[in-house]
Amino acid sequence: RAANQAKYAKQTSDFNVLRTLKNVTLHLGRFQPRTVACRSCNHTYTTYAEKGTDVHVAARLVHAACHHLADRLILITGDNDFWPAVQIAGDEGAVVHVAFVIDPNEPERHQLLRLTQLRRYAQRYIKLDQRFLARCWR
Repeated sequence: RAANQAKYAKQTSDFNVLRTLKNVTLHLGRFQPRTVACRSCNHTYTTYAEKGTDVHVAARLVHAACHHLADRLILITGDNDFWPAVQIAGDEGAVVHVAFVIDPNEPERHQLLRLTQLRRYAQRYIKLDQRFLARCWR
């Protein structure tokens, strides 16, 4: 519980920093409770699933491209499901860069394979590893 409170406090602090930046808009998703039953013992517990965030991000990306709201759009994700939005944004003339965080616990080639479709439609893709991120954040 204390670890979760510490994570929440750090996340809140990080969000507050983002809110102070010019030309940065923070859009937060929602967590929806879901009851899950263990298959072995039938014990039930509540877990939370993030809902609506991916669709919101994809819609904002396409909106920004269609309305020419920026010279360059940068999507930071590890989810290949965004490729249709990136394709549409590119078709609308937007320059789209895709950045993704390298998970040190998984071989990089597996991560790159998982993002093949997304990388195909981006004008550039940027690998964000721990060394890169250490220079960027606060």
